[in-house]
Amino acid sequence: MDKALFKRRNLAVSRASGRTQRMLVEAIKDATNGKYVMVVSMDSRHAHELCRRAYEIAPEGTTRADVVRRRLKIGAGCIEFICNDRNVDWRHMRVVGQIERDVFRADHATIEKVWERMLTELHRHD
Repeated sequence: MDKALFKRRNLAVSRASGRTQRMLVEAIKDATNGKYVMVVSMDSRHAHELCRRAYEIAPEGTTRADVVRRRLKIGAGCIEFICNDRNVDWRHMRVVGQIERDVFRADHATIEKVWERMLTELHRHD
């Protein structure tokens, strides 16, 4: 593995920048406003972790609508935590079959994993 990439990965893990927390707060706001939000994660374990974290910071009255599908019901809206292996159209930032009014969110760790080679190339000469 490239030393610069290894260093960036370790910095990303250790610095706890709060990007995931801010993304979850935005997803909760969208769901509170009645939107259906899809949050893309790296894998099933990561999806469960994001769902747990969102549930901890969600407003009172939030329910786990479907534990298996990792779905939270917040007010009139809903957040579903899905895995990247589902039909994610990264070019258009949506899930295949998702309707226009739905909101697409992706955790930064997922983006970094999916686009790892492209990001390495982007930062090659930093």
